[in-house]
Amino acid sequence: MGTDKALNKKQMAGTWRAHVMLVLAPLGLVLTVTACDTGRQSERPATAGRLGRVRSGCDLITAATRAETAAEPRTTDPGGPGVSEPRCTVDLRMDLESAPAGAEPSEEIRLAFVRAGWTKDLDAAADGAGTTAFAYRKSDVRCEVSGGRPASLVDGEIVEDGYIYLDADCFAADLDGAAAPTR
Repeated sequence: MGTDKALNKKQMAGTWRAHVMLVLAPLGLVLTVTACDTGRQSERPATAGRLGRVRSGCDLITAATRAETAAEPRTTDPGGPGVSEPRCTVDLRMDLESAPAGAEPSEEIRLAFVRAGWTKDLDAAADGAGTTAFAYRKSDVRCEVSGGRPASLVDGEIVEDGYIYLDADCFAADLDGAAAPTR
């Protein structure tokens, strides 16, 4: 009986996935939680085209962020051919005093994806006080973006928290559309 339970748990682990986006709008907070089976290796190693699409997604985000904020975001490389789960990230944190007036890269990133022929994932969109989260897809690659100029409610007024942030991930998605394991 113990072996049967272990087998059932292992079988279930291969199909278990959840993706939750929660926006705490009154506080201006965005919490993104991604969970999936990390014990299963991807059945498809990265081809040059797939790896190129992952890189292309992060390049679009980086260029739009740089253009909007005049800052250089931190990025990671997705790896080379044969990587089982290519993933790259783009991160930015900066205070408003260092940014051009009104800078917020989210809209420019959305436009960059549309111009490059990516498809918006309507099920992965959320907005809060000064923050946003969204995803775009192209073929077997998905990019998730969370960012903005968070704000708080102080004495009945919305007050910006004084910084801009951007967290983005581009990765090779499974065929069924679920997210690859988180970083």
